[in-house]
Amino acid sequence: MNIYKQLFLLLTCFAISCKNPIHKPKQVWLYKVEGAEVLNGDVKVLSIGDSLSKGQCFIARFDKDGNMVTSFERLVMVSSHNNVMDTTILSAKKTDYTFTYNDDGKKLAMIGHTYSNRGAYTSQWNFDRNGYLVNCIPNIDDTSSSTVKYRHDKAGNIIAYDRFFFPGKKNRHITPDLFRYKYDNDHRVTEEILLLRIKNGMMISVKSDYQFVSFDQHNNWVKEIVHWNNYIPQERDSATWIQTRNIAYY
Repeated sequence: MNIYKQLFLLLTCFAISCKNPIHKPKQVWLYKVEGAEVLNGDVKVLSIGDSLSKGQCFIARFDKDGNMVTSFERLVMVSSHNNVMDTTILSAKKTDYTFTYNDDGKKLAMIGHTYSNRGAYTSQWNFDRNGYLVNCIPNIDDTSSSTVKYRHDKAGNIIAYDRFFFPGKKNRHITPDLFRYKYDNDHRVTEEILLLRIKNGMMISVKSDYQFVSFDQHNNWVKEIVHWNNYIPQERDSATWIQTRNIAYY
């Protein structure tokens, strides 16, 4: 093959690749105080529920640029008395999100304005220059509240979530919430460990393992089994439940 034919083939391949570029699936970030999760595709709405607490849910909505714009969360407690099931709403809250950027268009912070049955408050998540979460202030107007710090691995996964409570009348004796996470190769949390400090500096743990059962067309999980184990002395317990997600796309 002479050099002209080689050049012609190279130009043809280049023209075809420009006409039909390889489409890389879009990724959006689902943010919560506990951390962040990567979602594949142009996600529009995500809703989560579980098999133990009917009525408990979390719903997040995204704009076409992949920014989370609103979320709604309802936490309930299910109890049984004389074989009659009763559901109590512990909290219900709606949050609207806005973002701030630097001159280069990089994300600096996310502000969440929350309205709940317990009142209104504002939270702030801050990002580093790589776009990863570094800390969160759950309530910027309450000095007796708390602050959260995150640590990442080289893949950008949040591997540590440490929530520190400020000194104050209500919570001066509360120890930090220390969470540790493990992931699979697709950035999905497979293990969560809550470390609790008790007397004499001893650490005990509450562990949750996540087993993914089914996925949608964008490789986002839509059904998982949660295995929960409590290793607190004298109160050892365990439970298993199913979490499901519905995801709509643009």
